[in-house]
Amino acid sequence: MPPMNMDDPARASRARMRPSGLLGMLIAITAIELVVAHHKLDLTPIVGIDWNQVGRRLERSVRENEILCFGDSMIRHGVLPRVIQQRTGRRCLSLAVAAGQAPIDYFLLRRALEAGARPTALLVNFKPYLLEIDPMPNVWLYQQLLSFRECWDLAQTTRSDELFSRVVLGRLLPSVRNRTDLRDHLLAAFDGQSRSMRQANRFHLDQWRYHRGSQLTSPNPQFQPADLERAEFQSLFKTPWTPSPVMVAYARRFLQLAAENDIPVFWLMPPYSPEARTRREQRGLETAYTEFALQIQAEFPNLVVLDGRQADYPRSVFVDPSHLDGIGGTTLSAALADVLRTAMESKRTGPRWLELARFRPLDELDPSLIAAKTQLNVRRR
Repeated sequence: MPPMNMDDPARASRARMRPSGLLGMLIAITAIELVVAHHKLDLTPIVGIDWNQVGRRLERSVRENEILCFGDSMIRHGVLPRVIQQRTGRRCLSLAVAAGQAPIDYFLLRRALEAGARPTALLVNFKPYLLEIDPMPNVWLYQQLLSFRECWDLAQTTRSDELFSRVVLGRLLPSVRNRTDLRDHLLAAFDGQSRSMRQANRFHLDQWRYHRGSQLTSPNPQFQPADLERAEFQSLFKTPWTPSPVMVAYARRFLQLAAENDIPVFWLMPPYSPEARTRREQRGLETAYTEFALQIQAEFPNLVVLDGRQADYPRSVFVDPSHLDGIGGTTLSAALADVLRTAMESKRTGPRWLELARFRPLDELDPSLIAAKTQLNVRRR
């Protein structure tokens, strides 16, 4: 065999055609994305970790539970599965996420049913503000959770190519969905500082695991009526209130999916702080929300409304205008469980709009519930 000629023009041409630069770029991108993904607990804020982990929580234990909870942070903080189980005798799991919207409720319910769950009841809430906005403002959260199938479903419903491309790109590339936090971490590192969120995220993961998806919150005695004027709370009082067609469509799909599987749904309307409730009533927001609920309820015989808006929860058990602390959440969960137990035992023959009991201090309820006061710091497993 003749020796290989390195100066062969054909061989040199083939060498030039190899996309070595492109290959090197792809390897570099993959390495960066793997590093970012490996450090997600350091880079991702708690609410993003919440969305990122809810799917794993579902896969691990959804089949074992008879009551599944969906919705947003009002359920996340205000409905405690351990209390529900204690008073109903039925195992409960919360799949509610902070800023959760109707599409997430639908996708998580579909995942649960496809995973083999056979719940006997669903609990859900639809926060008025989150019914009013489309998914785009929360696109980075959708990037944390959605599968490609769900991305396509959302794009078909919203008719938004931009939403589809942004969610898919963020789902594929961790550096895209965490770009803001990644930038802040890099800037802090140049100054010799650390912005790692790992410790806080691990604490909340332990808490969610122990409390079956719920989150007890420490009291906030600094919360005062004047806080209602802060910018972050103005969405609670915006008028007029008009729900988004996309959110309404997914709320209906959630209820329809439950109906097709013969599962009763309990729509919880949690309490607001006294001043927030008064302002919402004065602006006609509660009337509009009630009318919307009645309209939806008329379409779905499997839907029961559990109305806690007039339950007179004092400001002392709220951490802000719409979120209960651990004691308030325990009290609400006890009242909710009592109504749920009766409604589930009645086999859908009772009223379909139920008022929750007025607030009662823990020491007037079952003494075992007082243990919630000591559960704010969660044991590590």
